[in-house]
Amino acid sequence: MIAALAFLFINPPTEQMYVNYTAAALAGATLGFLKYNFPPARIFMGDSGSLVLGFILATLSIGTSYSNVNNIALYAPILILGIPIYDTFLVMILRFKQGKSIFRGSPDHFALRLEKFGFSRRKVTWLTYMVSICLCSAAFLITKATFSWALTIYILVAIFSLGMGYNLSKVNMDKAKHHE
Repeated sequence: MIAALAFLFINPPTEQMYVNYTAAALAGATLGFLKYNFPPARIFMGDSGSLVLGFILATLSIGTSYSNVNNIALYAPILILGIPIYDTFLVMILRFKQGKSIFRGSPDHFALRLEKFGFSRRKVTWLTYMVSICLCSAAFLITKATFSWALTIYILVAIFSLGMGYNLSKVNMDKAKHHE
C-alpha cells in the first residue's frame, strides 16, 4: 500500500494516467486486505498474491519519469520498492556466504531476523511500515531535489542499509522459530 501511494504521489497527474489509476486502485485493494492480514493475521496472501502485487508495482515503476530536476531520480523506484529489494539481496548475500543455495527457501529473511533479535511480530510490522514510509519519502524528495542533494540522500540510505545488513547478518538463525 505504501509503495502504491508513493507511485501515486510521485507521478504528476499530467503524465501517464494509468499509473495514477492503477496505483490508487492497488493502494485501496491492499488497504482492504490489510485489515485481515495485520498480526495476528487471519488471511495470508501467499506467493501468488504477493507476486502479482510485485509485478504490478514493478510495472508502475517504469510507467513514469521521475524528475526534470536531476537524472539520478531515475533510481527513485529502488527506494520505493526498497523493502523487498533489500530483503532479496540480504538473503541472497547471506546464503551465498554460508554456501547455501540462493534458490532454496529458508526462514532467514530480514523480518524473521528482527523477530529473532527480540522484536514482536507487531513491532516488526510497524518498523517495516515506518522504514517503507521513510524510503518512499526519500524517493519523493529525490525527485524534487538538486543532483547533489539527491546523491546525498542515496548515500545516506546506502549507509543505513549496509549498517542494518551488517547487524542483521550477526543474528544467529539456527533453530529459528518460523511462524506460519
